[in-house]
Amino acid sequence: MRLIYVIFTLALSLFLSCKDNKYKKVDVKDVVEEDLKSIDWSTLDKYPSLPDCHFYLDKDRNFNCFKKKMAKRIDVALKDSHFKVDSVFDTKIDLKIFISAKGKISFSNSISIFNNDEVNFQFLQIISESFSEIDSIIPAIKRGQYVKSEILLPVELTY
Repeated sequence: MRLIYVIFTLALSLFLSCKDNKYKKVDVKDVVEEDLKSIDWSTLDKYPSLPDCHFYLDKDRNFNCFKKKMAKRIDVALKDSHFKVDSVFDTKIDLKIFISAKGKISFSNSISIFNNDEVNFQFLQIISESFSEIDSIIPAIKRGQYVKSEILLPVELTY
């Protein structure tokens, strides 16, 4: 009799525990979708960097260093090329640059600062050459992965 009672109790507890199962089946796709929704894709964990700037732990200081070094590179390239324009001017442009997840740099060539198309072309050519000499850009990082990024680089032009 005692054996029947133990078997009955085990069967009843097994039946009730399966019936009140409060765990729901989780689909991997649902978890990934929910995780992707929670990511703020407009911000980066780390901005693109150069080896000279990478020692800064603060991401804003690192990025400011990157922007200053890039602007300085453009300034030096323009001075070394003896870039000349017809009139005197002082302007600030925001150069849109793109950095791939592999650290390759390119820029928007739709800039039209000068009234002369040939001067615009020469200006863009100088910038392109100054960027082609950079071989060690560290791409932006988001969630531990290198990602492509688009940056507005402020450049002051005084002639």
